[in-house]
Amino acid sequence: MCLLPALEKQCAYDNGILDYISIQPCFSIKVYDGDVYAAEKAGGSAARDFCTRHVYNSVIMAADRIANLADCSQEPLWYYSCSICGKCEYNDRHTINRDYMYNNPVPKAEHDYNLNLATEEAYIGVNAAGDQVFWKSCIYCGHSYNYHWEHLTEKDYKNAGSTELTFENWNERMVAALKQRESEALNYTTTQIDMFTLSTKSDAKMSVGFQSDVNFALDNGLLDTALLGSDYTKSVTRLQLCSIAVRLAEELTGKEISYVSSDAFKDTKNLYTRKAYAAGFFTGICADKLVISQKVTRQEMATVIYRVLQYVKKNSSYRYTDYTSNLSAYSDSRKLKSWAVEAMAFMNALGLIEGTSDTTLSPNAVCTIEQAVSVAYRSIYAHQIGWYQATESVRYQSAAGGVTTYITLDKGERIWVTGNRIGAGVGDTTLDQNKGAYKGSSCYFPVVEPRTGETCYINATKLKPIRD
Repeated sequence: MCLLPALEKQCAYDNGILDYISIQPCFSIKVYDGDVYAAEKAGGSAARDFCTRHVYNSVIMAADRIANLADCSQEPLWYYSCSICGKCEYNDRHTINRDYMYNNPVPKAEHDYNLNLATEEAYIGVNAAGDQVFWKSCIYCGHSYNYHWEHLTEKDYKNAGSTELTFENWNERMVAALKQRESEALNYTTTQIDMFTLSTKSDAKMSVGFQSDVNFALDNGLLDTALLGSDYTKSVTRLQLCSIAVRLAEELTGKEISYVSSDAFKDTKNLYTRKAYAAGFFTGICADKLVISQKVTRQEMATVIYRVLQYVKKNSSYRYTDYTSNLSAYSDSRKLKSWAVEAMAFMNALGLIEGTSDTTLSPNAVCTIEQAVSVAYRSIYAHQIGWYQATESVRYQSAAGGVTTYITLDKGERIWVTGNRIGAGVGDTTLDQNKGAYKGSSCYFPVVEPRTGETCYINATKLKPIRD
C-alpha cells in the first residue's frame, strides 16, 4: 500500500479575494494494492480513494470547488467537501455561501458597465458633435447604467449610508444627479465615462431584443434604410437580403463587388442583386429571374450570410475558426436542405444564428428583417469567435477586468471565445484582421468557464487566435 499525501494548501486573504482556503488541512490520499514498485509503475489511474464513508461538511473555498460565481443577481456558492479526505461533493443542492475570514455571507457582485448595448433603455440623445449618445450596460443583467439609477431601492439607500435624507429625498437627488450627467454629456463633443456613441440611430419599428444589433449595423453601414423600409419586424425579401449581404461583404473587404449586366434578370435591374449574383451570394429561382419580392427562410438567410463570409475570406485577410457541428442537437435539423447544412452548421456553431429553442432550429420559418440584420452585424466580428490558445498562464475573470475567479487557463491550453471583445479601447466595429496576439491590456474576450459553465472573461492579450 502506498499513500500519496497533501496537494492542497492554505493561502492568505488577498484584497478581499479567497484563494485555495480551507478551514482545516486537506489531503488527497490514494490507495494502491501490491508493492510500492508495482504501484509506482501503475500510476494514479490504478489508485482508489482510501475514504469509504465521505462526510460532506467541510468548507474548502478553493477555485475547483466553486458552484457558481457571483454576479449582480446571485451570490457566490461553494460545494462542500469531505472532512475526512477532502473530496469535493459537487452537489448543486448542497452548497454554502460564506466569508472564510469572518464567517459572513459573501455579497453579490456590483454591476459591471462594460457592455455597449445601443438600446432605447440606454439612449440619452444627440451630443454637440451630432453623435448618438448611450449609457453602457451591465455585462451580467444587460440593463443600462441609467436604468439602475432610475430604479434605486431602499436597500441601495441603506447601503449608501445616507442618514440625513429620507429615501424619497435621497432617490430624487440621485436621479437629479443622473440627469445632470446626461445633460452635460449632450453638451460635449467627446464621449463621457460610462457612455459610448454611435454616428446614427435607427427609427424603424423593431423588437426590443434587436435594437442594439440594428443600431450597430446601421452605424457600420450595413443598412439601406430606404430599401428596408420602416418596419423591421416584417419578413425580409430576397432583394432586401441582397442589400444586406452586399453591404456586409463590401464593408469587410473594403472593396466594391463587381456586378453582372443589368440584363441578367428579367424582374430586376437593381445593383444589389447584380452584385450579389456576381459574388455568388444568390442564384435565381430560375435561369433569368431572382424573384426579388419572395420571402426568405432562416436557412436561406444563413446560407447567404455564410457565402458572404466565404467571399470575405477569399478577398481579405480575415480567417475563421474550425468548429464542430451542433446540428444533431436540434430535432428538426433534418428539415435543412442539403445546400444549407454546411452554412447552418457554421453559423450556429459560432453563435451567429441560434436555435428558436434549445431543440429546434426552425429552418423553414420565415426570416424577418431584424433577424437578418442581427446575423449580419454579428458576422462583422465572426473572425473573433472560436478557438484561441493561451500564450501564458492566465486566470478567468468573473467580470471584464474585475475579480479573478482563481480558475486558471494554462499556457498552451485552448479555449473557445464566444463573442466580440469588450472593455476599454475596443472600437464599436472592431474591424481588425489581426492573426496574432491582440493588443490592449483592458480588452477582454467572453468565454465559457468549462467547469461552472458560466460566462467569464480572459484578457485578450493572453490569447492567440487559432486560424488557418
